[in-house]
Amino acid sequence: MLLDTVSSEVLFCREFFGVDIFSSIFGNIVQICEDMLESQMANCYDCVGAMLMLVVVDQDVSIMNKRGITSLDPYLARSTKCILSRLLYLLDT
Repeated sequence: MLLDTVSSEVLFCREFFGVDIFSSIFGNIVQICEDMLESQMANCYDCVGAMLMLVVVDQDVSIMNKRGITSLDPYLARSTKCILSRLLYLLDT
């Protein structure tokens, strides 16, 4: 849902305002999503679930690249890093 909303809003703002005002519109929402992900990953002990999450985030990156929307790239990169670090921790223990 976040991908679709961001895509449509970014495209609208580019056409209507002529600029990309992503951070002023979605900054708080993205921060909440990051906080929730970090909270969930801190309590995650499921390697398969973490691997599936990595696949989903990778697909999200691919979708956003096809749409030409780069606004979520930093969020998706941080999500990948968070999930991957937890997965590596779980595999090491």
